Amino acid sequence: MNKNFQNKSYDSHAEWYNKLYPNNEAKLAHIKKRFKSGTIDAWLHARKYDLLLPFLGSGNFLTIGDGVGVDAGQLKNRGFEVEASDISSMFLPLTKEAGYIDKFSIQNAEHINLPDNSVDYILCKEAYHHFPRPAIALYEMIRVAKKAVILIEPADPVLKMPLLMAMNNRLSPKKLKKIWNNKYSYETVGNFVYKISEREIEKHAAGISLPAVAFKGIHEDFFKPGYELLKANNSVPEFKAVNKKIKRLNFLSQLHLLPYGSMAAVIFKSPPEQQLINQLCNAGYKYHNIPKNPYI
Repeated sequence: MNKNFQNKSYDSHAEWYNKLYPNNEAKLAHIKKRFKSGTIDAWLHARKYDLLLPFLGSGNFLTIGDGVGVDAGQLKNRGFEVEASDISSMFLPLTKEAGYIDKFSIQNAEHINLPDNSVDYILCKEAYHHFPRPAIALYEMIRVAKKAVILIEPADPVLKMPLLMAMNNRLSPKKLKKIWNNKYSYETVGNFVYKISEREIEKHAAGISLPAVAFKGIHEDFFKPGYELLKANNSVPEFKAVNKKIKRLNFLSQLHLLPYGSMAAVIFKSPPEQQLINQLCNAGYKYHNIPKNPYI
């Protein structure tokens, strides 16, 4: 592997943003659009920010990979104490100047410029799957977090779909590609789409003797052009269609016929208080204690 692969990935993302938003006027217009409320796009994202409500009042947050600062801004609006961070300084100074966030820092997820255990929670929402070396970034986030790291990311369906797993094990790569053509998904900006699974997160946590994990699945309708302009109102046909689709997918998942498309994965660095565990379970999370390593 080229030793500069990760740097090429970082540069590719920066160049992509620079092409889309070449000046401050374009950047500010994009920021205002991302913070616009009442739209289908805002409604879809709000469903994911609400996954964090059980943590309200239990500590401060740092967001990672928060390009425009929307994650921090939305948590701020929900009453959280939060600092935004991103590898790029393109948007965050403008977002703070516009009053959407209170504070920010420029951070590379693989080399976070903060001491161990210096922030209660780290949130990485829909950025982890863009990282060139996500496992390195995860361990770095765990180093800096005092209580937990929370990922909200697309879910890998394979372990939840026995038929797909059987085909993966038995079919030749050529035949498998005809059935599962997005096994290796790449975005136009250049990154591999790295999806997460419950089992993978459990292994990361158990491997370094962390105490517990928690998971909650969620279905979403991925962004389509126009969602940032259309109102999230039942009088809007597009919103009705999105809502109907998500309800149908939720029904199938509740019957265990379909895995969730995305998930919130909480990796606890220290044992959570019982009140937080109860709040998570009441909100639909699955909470798991990890057995202690008997040899350490």
